[in-house]
Amino acid sequence: MQNLLLKAMSYWSYVKQALRNWHYSILLSCPKNVIFLGKITFYNAKKISIGNGVRFNDGVFLNIGKKLIIEENVTISANVFITDTTSDVELLPKHVHVREPILIKKAVWIGAGAIILPGVTIGEGCVIAAGAVLSQSTGNHEVWVGNPARKAGILK
Repeated sequence: MQNLLLKAMSYWSYVKQALRNWHYSILLSCPKNVIFLGKITFYNAKKISIGNGVRFNDGVFLNIGKKLIIEENVTISANVFITDTTSDVELLPKHVHVREPILIKKAVWIGAGAIILPGVTIGEGCVIAAGAVLSQSTGNHEVWVGNPARKAGILK
């Protein structure tokens, strides 16, 4: 009986994952090989472009007002926040929103809890460390850490 229950739970987990992938891939118009490993939140799905082999972990939040392009084979870890929208502090208290597109190039890994801010381009093969707050663009094959994020090394 216990073995049967374990098999049923395993099957249900597989079904939930398949339904989640199907649901998000339709809403976000992305390739079938994009993987969603939990719930994500997003605004303006039509302004989000997702490449092949992208992996989203649980709790990812995509706040997009202008454009987000995620190229192939990118991994976005749990609780990452990506926004292309901010307020212009020079115009406070009017709260004028400024929107700048974000580009995440191929083979990038964004660590858990990282924050990606407007106007950023993340170069090919970069690693953005867990908890980093990235407000500037990176080169290719770099490691960025901290708040505010700074370049900590180059990957070979």
